[in-house]
Amino acid sequence: MEQNQRVKSWRIVGFITLMIVLQQLDKNAISIAAVPISKELGFNATQMGLVISAFFGSYAAMNVIGGYLTDRFGSRKVIITTVILWSIFTGMTGLMMSLSAMIAIRFLFGAAEGAFPSTNFRVCAELFPAERRALPKSFMSAAASLGLAAAAIVVTNITNVFSWRAAFGIYCILGLMMAGIYFFLTKDIGKAAGMDTVAGAKVPIKELLKTPLIWKIIPSQFAVGVFIWGLNSWMPTYWMNVKGLKLVAMGWAASLPSIASFIVMLGMGFMYDKYLMGKEKRVMLTSIVIAGIFVYFTFISSTVTMGVICMAISTISIGLLMQANMVVVVKYFPKECVGTAGGIANTANQIAGFLVPALMGYILTVSGGNYTYIFAMVIVVLIVAFAIASTIDTKQHAAEIKAQVLNRISR
Repeated sequence: MEQNQRVKSWRIVGFITLMIVLQQLDKNAISIAAVPISKELGFNATQMGLVISAFFGSYAAMNVIGGYLTDRFGSRKVIITTVILWSIFTGMTGLMMSLSAMIAIRFLFGAAEGAFPSTNFRVCAELFPAERRALPKSFMSAAASLGLAAAAIVVTNITNVFSWRAAFGIYCILGLMMAGIYFFLTKDIGKAAGMDTVAGAKVPIKELLKTPLIWKIIPSQFAVGVFIWGLNSWMPTYWMNVKGLKLVAMGWAASLPSIASFIVMLGMGFMYDKYLMGKEKRVMLTSIVIAGIFVYFTFISSTVTMGVICMAISTISIGLLMQANMVVVVKYFPKECVGTAGGIANTANQIAGFLVPALMGYILTVSGGNYTYIFAMVIVVLIVAFAIASTIDTKQHAAEIKAQVLNRISR
C-alpha cells in the first residue's frame, strides 16, 4: 500500500515537473524572442525591458498570495486554476500589437502565473515526509532549468519557421491540456494527501515573518533572480548583437548552460536527503563564489565557445544556489506554512525579475549597448548575498521556527 502511494506521489511530481517546464517556456519566451518582437513592434531596449518587467511586477506580488492560498485551500485547486489562467493570457500575448497592450497583458499573465511556484513547496509537504522532500523539490527546481533550456531552443525554432506569435499560441493550447490532465490525475489522491485542504486552515504569517531564516533566504533568492531574470533576459541579445550569433545558433548557446544545470541539480537532489542535511549553507556559499568567478570569465572570454562554457558553469552554480534555498525552505518549515514560506522566498526572486530587466535595458540604452555595467551589477549582488548567507545556522533556525511557528499553530 505504501509503495503504491509512493508511486502515485512521484507520478504527480513528474507531471508537475512538465508543468514547470511549460511555465518556463511561457515565462521566458518573451526574452528569447525579444529581437524579432522589437523589430516587428518597434521597441527599443528600454521599452522591451518594460515589457519583460511588467510580468514580474504582478508575478512577484502573487507569489506570497499564492503561497497563502495554497496553505489554506491545498495545492490542487490553486494549481488547476493558475494553469488555466496563465494559458489564456499566454495565448493573448501573441495577439498584441502595441507597447501598452503588451505591457498590460504581460502584467495579467504574471498575476495568473504568480501563484504557481509556491504550490510546489506545498505539494512536497503533502506527499512526502520532511526527510524525503529534498529530492522531489530538487526535481521540480531542476525542471525550471530544463524549461529555460527548452525555451531557448523551442522559441527560436518556432519563431524562425513560423513567427514569435505562433509560439505563444502553441503554449496556450498545451497549458489548457495540462490543466485538464492534472484535474483527473489528482482526483483520487488529492483528498487523501491533503491536496484539498478545508477552508479556514491556520496560516501563521506573522510568526513566519519573525523567523530569521526567511530573511536570510530572501537576499540569496534575490541574487538568483538578478542572474536568471536580469542577466539571462539580456544574454540572447548579447549573443546576437555583441557576439554576432544568428537566431537559431543563439538559441543553442542560451540553452546549453540550463541543460547542464538541470543534470547537476538532479544529482544534488539525491545528495541532500542522504548526505547534506544541515550542510545546505556550504552549498550556498560555494555556489555563489563559483557563479561570481565565471560570470566575470563569461564577460572577458575572447571566443563564443569559451563564453558559453563559462556561462554554463555560472548557470549551474546559480541553479545549485536556488536549489539550496528551496531545500532549506521545504525541509525546515512545517507543512502548515511551507507554501507561504516558499512564496516569500520566491517573491525576492521575482522582485529582481521586475526591477532588473528594465534597469539593465535602460543601462544598455544610455551606454550604447555596453555590457560591462550589466556583468558588474550581477557580481556585486552575489557578493552581498554571500555575506548574508554566511550567517545562516540551519540547526538554530529550525529550533526557532519550531518555537515560533508550530507553537502558534497548536494554540
